[in-house]
Amino acid sequence: MRGRAAALSEWEREVLAATTTDQDPVEILHVGFETTARALVQHSWLAGQTAYRTPGELARGLQESGIFGVVANTWHWGLQSETYRRGMIPVSLEARADGGVAYTGTSRTLLRAMKDAKLAQPDQEDAGLARQYRPLRYAEVPRCLANMPVSVDGRRHTLLPAAVEVFVETFVRMLDVVRITGSPQEETTMSEVFEVPDMTCSHCTNTISGLLESHGATVDRIDLDSKQVVAAFPSAEVREQAFEAIRDQGYTVVPPAG
Repeated sequence: MRGRAAALSEWEREVLAATTTDQDPVEILHVGFETTARALVQHSWLAGQTAYRTPGELARGLQESGIFGVVANTWHWGLQSETYRRGMIPVSLEARADGGVAYTGTSRTLLRAMKDAKLAQPDQEDAGLARQYRPLRYAEVPRCLANMPVSVDGRRHTLLPAAVEVFVETFVRMLDVVRITGSPQEETTMSEVFEVPDMTCSHCTNTISGLLESHGATVDRIDLDSKQVVAAFPSAEVREQAFEAIRDQGYTVVPPAG
């Protein structure tokens, strides 16, 4: 993949620069895979709306129903990352005739309205997303790079299904060793403000938000202009672990004063 990305022509790189804040194809794929894993965890909150009895059954059901491809190809990952937090998922699932699940018509209408609103009045963080999606005709479906078939040495490959399979099987295995003992919201302390001066685009904010939430923090706000992040942590130990994880991704963390 890195070799193919390095071989892009100058014109192809100009297209990337004009349409997305993430100009490196490998980084674009990284964002998609990261959000796929997050979507899997967050969709498990919807198990009660289906005939699946456990989050593990739901995970495999989502995989078989093609939900991840629907997410990848119908609205941008940034919107998915922003709205799918802490079980606050603005969609519902319904049974299909073949036994799988799908988003309800109301959910699809809501997601489309949310996307249109984002594109109509984007803030600075969403400027790249607006450039990427505004040229598309209304009914035209954007394609996630990870979900597009590519030919390598005469063989066709699609990365997203393979990644989803790994995530689903890992998720199911983890259900046997992870036990939820309480609500993260109940343990969360007051919000703190810290700075990440290296943030430059929506990929940065999505990465930082994902790292914080994976460590049990609640993200209240991320401001690209001021480079400030407002988040609450269950404990000082969790806060330091989250800061270290952000640093491991190449970002600088300026802790709150005092």
